[in-house]
Amino acid sequence: MRRPLPPSLPSLPSIQTGASRRFSSGTAAVLLAVFVLLLGGAHLALTQEVSIKVLVNDDPISDYDIEQRERFLAITTQRQPSPELKKEATDLLIDERLQMQQGRKLTVTVSEEDVTSVLEGMASKNNLDVAGLTAALGKAGVNIKTLKDRIRAQLVWQDVVRRKFRHQVQVGDVDVDQALSE
Repeated sequence: MRRPLPPSLPSLPSIQTGASRRFSSGTAAVLLAVFVLLLGGAHLALTQEVSIKVLVNDDPISDYDIEQRERFLAITTQRQPSPELKKEATDLLIDERLQMQQGRKLTVTVSEEDVTSVLEGMASKNNLDVAGLTAALGKAGVNIKTLKDRIRAQLVWQDVVRRKFRHQVQVGDVDVDQALSE
């Protein structure tokens, strides 16, 4: 038996399936509402509100970036998350943003292949492949992008320093001999 809908709700037509079952408009409305809630709930669960915590010359560092770096530092240094570790993570991210900005000024670029090569080396030192390293970091709650960003910043900074000081540093045979004799 169909119950009438409250006057404020529009009447929905009955839905007929291939098996010739009939759903009342009330049932259809409930199913639709459940579907929308599930879809919306899944969307909310997948999206995390991210806020900018630090701006480095208009280059943002989010709370997510800081959280990820803190987790990464915790597992690589075998320390527990703490306010001090969070500050260390924030300071490292600020330094890396500055290094990347300096690299952009000098048009230093690092290819994805260079980053992958370093990742492969890190993974093999730990008897893993890149997929295994990614999975191990993931289990600790660290996105592989966190490590890739760190590697990229290190490679860029190495190139920046090399470009800046290669003309100022001259190592000769006498310097090598002297260093070896010490």
